[in-house]
Amino acid sequence: MEAVLHAVQTWFAARNQAWTLRSKERERLFRSLPAQTSSVDMLRRECARLERGAELHGQRLVRAHSHVTIVRIERNNHPKSPVTIYAREWVYFTQMANSLAHVHGRALTHEMVWRKTDHHWRLVEDKVCGQEETCGLRQPLVRSAIRPYPLVPPSRTSVAVMRHGESEFDRLRAVRYADLWWNEANPSYPQYGNDGANFVSQCLYAGGMRMSVLGSADSGGWWCQFARGKGEGAAHVSSDSVPEPSSEAWNRPGRLYEHLTYHRGAVPLSSSSDLLIGDLVFYDWTGSGKVQHVAMVTDFDAAGRPLVNAHSLDCQYRLYTMSDSLAWSDKCRYRFLRIP
Repeated sequence: MEAVLHAVQTWFAARNQAWTLRSKERERLFRSLPAQTSSVDMLRRECARLERGAELHGQRLVRAHSHVTIVRIERNNHPKSPVTIYAREWVYFTQMANSLAHVHGRALTHEMVWRKTDHHWRLVEDKVCGQEETCGLRQPLVRSAIRPYPLVPPSRTSVAVMRHGESEFDRLRAVRYADLWWNEANPSYPQYGNDGANFVSQCLYAGGMRMSVLGSADSGGWWCQFARGKGEGAAHVSSDSVPEPSSEAWNRPGRLYEHLTYHRGAVPLSSSSDLLIGDLVFYDWTGSGKVQHVAMVTDFDAAGRPLVNAHSLDCQYRLYTMSDSLAWSDKCRYRFLRIP
C-alpha cells in the first residue's frame, strides 16, 4: 500500500507543478507521470483552462499550493486488482497582474483508480467531481441532511416564514457563511450534484433571508428541510405532501433567480461594477437565456473586480467571470443581482 500512496503523492505534486509551467516544460513533465494518456489529457486541458482564464484578464498564474487528504481506500483481496482512492484536494492559486497578486482557492474531490503494471502503479482514471458547473432540468440528490428536523405543515392561507424575526438581509453574515463552507458541504443541509444554488441559498438564509413555504417543491416557494440546532428557527413544509428535501427555487439556479426577482425584490444590475458583497452572479454558459449556475460575491480584487465563492467546483475568491471553467465559452452571459 505504501507504493501506491507514493504514486498518488507523485501525481498530486506533478499537478501542482504543471499549473505554473509553460507549455513546453509542462509536456516534458507529462511524459514522466505515472498515469495513462486519458488522465494526462484531462490534466492538460485543466492547465489550458487555467492559463486561458488568467490571460483573458492580463494575469499569469505564478504559484499553486496544494493540500491533499486521502478520504478512503478501496481494494479487494486479489493482488492484481485495482485500487480505488478517494481524495480531497485543496488548492490556492496566486495570479499576478501589474505587480498585484490575487489569491483564490478551490477544493476538488477525486475518485482515482490505480493499477499495478510491471511493478509500478499507474493512474488509470481520475474522476474529478463537480467541474462542469452546470445545472440540468433535474437535480440529483447526492446526500440528505443529517437528521433532518421534523417538518411542520405550512399554512394554507399565507406564506409560512420564521427566521430572525423581521430583520433585514445581513451581507456580512451571508459572506461569513460563504467563507466558512466554501470548501465542503454543510452536513445539516442536503447536497446536490450541482450544488451551486443550494450553497448560495444557504448563504442567503444565513444572512437572514426568511424561507417561504408555498406548498410543493415546484410551486415557487424557497425552503429546505435541514437539521437544525437547539434553539434555531426554521421554516419547513409537510413531509406527507412534499417528500423533496428542498424547493426548486432553493436548489436550481434559474428558479432561484426567478424567485428572488419576482418575490424578494432583488434588482438586476447592468454592470459587475455595481455589485456589493452578498450580491449574486448568475451564469448562462451557452448564451441560450437559461441560467445554469450561481455564485455569491465575497470580495474584490485590487482592480475592483468582484470575486465569488461557489459550490460544484468549490471555490473561494475566484474572479466572477469564471473564464477558467469547463463550462465557459465566449457565448457566456452573466446576470448580476442586487439582494435588497
